[in-house]
Amino acid sequence: MHKKIASFIQIISLCLLSLFAQADELKLTSGIMMPEATTIQPFTLEAQQADAAGKIFTQNNLQNHWTLIFFGFTNCPMLCPTTMATLANAYTKLQTQGFKPLPQVIFVSVDSQRDTLEKTHIFATTFHKNFIGARTDDQRTLLRMTHEMHTMFEKVPLPAGTTQDKDATANYTIDHTGDIMVINPQGQFVAMLTMPHTAENIVADYQTIVNHATAPSGFFAKMKALL
Repeated sequence: MHKKIASFIQIISLCLLSLFAQADELKLTSGIMMPEATTIQPFTLEAQQADAAGKIFTQNNLQNHWTLIFFGFTNCPMLCPTTMATLANAYTKLQTQGFKPLPQVIFVSVDSQRDTLEKTHIFATTFHKNFIGARTDDQRTLLRMTHEMHTMFEKVPLPAGTTQDKDATANYTIDHTGDIMVINPQGQFVAMLTMPHTAENIVADYQTIVNHATAPSGFFAKMKALL
């Protein structure tokens, strides 16, 4: 009897070690898993591709979807179009592979002065028809969202007489980080895909995160696997 109890205790110990090891072993090709999932606080954005009730995108639209969010601006000379094109390539690869669920991809503008709803929508959907372009005039919302997801942006004046915008006279650009944020179907920020981006890395890391989240887990699942 004592041998059986000792054996059972050993199995329990192995299960606990397995659980802790799995949490530590989740490594991404080009990204960082957050130490713990963080719920995105309530927000309201304008979005052309939104629910039928209106052109609104809120934290509720993050529910029941895996979501990739990229913060940028439409007049960005290289980083934004390159990243969006890479995201489109990755999205197409996921479609071709038949991987499900596909993520909803959101481009959030950090340039409320120049990026109208129409301009943001056109920019996002130019790269893929399923992508969503979102924006807001509320700077506090943008600052809070970017802070929550450990990214940043800053308006930077350009030399007098220069502009990046063919349709306006605004003489500034915006410096911003180029990371892609991964949000789980519970609306929680769980990972950051870091530069340099490639479609292959985005696909591999997205699949790793989703598969890990949907795999059987828990103490009894581990015990069953060991018994």
